Amino acid sequence: MVDVSLDFGMRDGRPVTLRELPLEQYGLRCRLSCPECGKPLESVRRSAEHPEHGWKCLRHHAGEDSKCEGYGENSCHTLSEYLLSHAIGEKILLPAISASDGVPHISRYTENGASRAGWTDQPRECSELDDKYSWREKDVQVPDLLAASPVEAEIVSVESERRLECGLIPDLLLTVRIGDETMRVAFEVRYTHPKSLEDVQRYAIYGIPVIECLVRDIDVHDEEAEAKLRNRLLGHDGRIEWLYHPSAKQLTDEQYRLVWSCGSHAGVRRKLVKDGRMREWVQCAEDGVVPNLMAYWDLEGWYTRIYVGIMQEPATSNGGSLYSIKNFKSVVDLLAKEHLQETQTLIGDSTAHV
Repeated sequence: MVDVSLDFGMRDGRPVTLRELPLEQYGLRCRLSCPECGKPLESVRRSAEHPEHGWKCLRHHAGEDSKCEGYGENSCHTLSEYLLSHAIGEKILLPAISASDGVPHISRYTENGASRAGWTDQPRECSELDDKYSWREKDVQVPDLLAASPVEAEIVSVESERRLECGLIPDLLLTVRIGDETMRVAFEVRYTHPKSLEDVQRYAIYGIPVIECLVRDIDVHDEEAEAKLRNRLLGHDGRIEWLYHPSAKQLTDEQYRLVWSCGSHAGVRRKLVKDGRMREWVQCAEDGVVPNLMAYWDLEGWYTRIYVGIMQEPATSNGGSLYSIKNFKSVVDLLAKEHLQETQTLIGDSTAHV
């Protein structure tokens, strides 16, 4: 037999928690089955002589040949749905929105709940910029800046296994109310593998925000497991995360814009400012000084360096978005290549006339 502390079982296809059982429904009288293996469970009181002391646990019935080790992925999904469905009308703390949430991505967390390399637990303000707080877009590090703080929302409804227009079936579909507006959120309960990038991209195509909640690190044999799981699902321990939020780009562009300069070479700077491809990112900073420096790239053959930073002001209508940094890097590489080709051509022409 395996004593389990995530104390609920199934009856007539519905979860029933141990604390909901009348104390006279002890042993097999509880009529509960294990949500993992389907075998009967028996409820155990702390004291047969003093039933008022309450319940101890649920366990597999001694007369059953069950190799079930307790509750796992199916159980956590079932209980998560149960707990959130019984939280309708309550508040859920939606996580902060960061710049990275405007781009579909997989979870920041490994299976044991540690932060994956290249991610931070929380996004940072521009004034706290550090290269540790970023995400990677191919060969470019982009700062994971805070776009909006965590916000409380009221849970209006919870639906399970509903197929969405994108073809995906999230574990749960939450409708939440923030102020006077309602929003649908795909809510993925993660026990082992994170949601795949392909699936998150499909959510993004249809503009559906998606949250992932890692529950594997909650020990199912912990007496406080149910309370901890409920706390996690409602966002109270800060471990639910956006994998995509459709408003993230807009919120980020309202606060930050990309700026650049090219060191102290005034002649090179004047030439680059006149280049239409560089004007896409607004005017360069003066005197080679870039606030909140985040990256630099050398212009091969020009003997100068492009510095890239962030201003705490809205991105302008003609460019300056953090999300354009990949394209910015491509333009810089192209300019360096073109200049190198021009230089080689000039050298070749001058050699031919010697």
